[in-house]
Parts: sequence; C-alpha cells; structure tokens
Amino acid sequence: MSEMPLKGKWITPPEADEIAGQYRNAANEIRSIAQRVYGVGNRLDESWMGNAKNIFDSHFNSFPNDIAAYADMLDQMAHEISKIQVWVEVDEQG
Repeated sequence: MSEMPLKGKWITPPEADEIAGQYRNAANEIRSIAQRVYGVGNRLDESWMGNAKNIFDSHFNSFPNDIAAYADMLDQMAHEISKIQVWVEVDEQG
C-alpha cells in the first residue's frame, strides 16, 4: 500500500470570523457604555462647583477614555483573530 502524497495550504479556521465578530461586538458595547458614562459625568459637571467638583474631575476625566481604550484593544484582537492562518496538509486528491 503506497502513501498518498500530501500537499499543504494555509487556511483561516472557519470559527475565526465568528470569534472576531464577537470581539468587535463587545468593543461596540463597551464604547456605548463609555458614552453613557461620559454623559453622566457631564450632567454632574453642570451642577457641581468647588473642591468636590475638582476632586471628582481628577478621578473621572480619564475614565471614559480608559474604557474606550479597552474597546480599541478588543478591536485589535478581533483584527488579529481574523488574520489567523493555520497550515493543513491534505492528500493531493482532496
């Protein structure tokens, strides 16, 4: 019995696009949350004055941007997942 010659090729795993899509969806949800948090902070900003406002601002101002940065990381991960390639070997008849 002779062995069938094999040939190889690079493929994207079929589940890669679905997983990448889930990461993109999560990133979009996080951006939506960041916008809501930003809106709440702005409403507080209109009614506060003095030291309490300054302390709150010093803690809060970067928070929506930090959340958005996490969403950007998820988008980058989705991009990397969608580019994943694996090497498969198949017989020359397949």
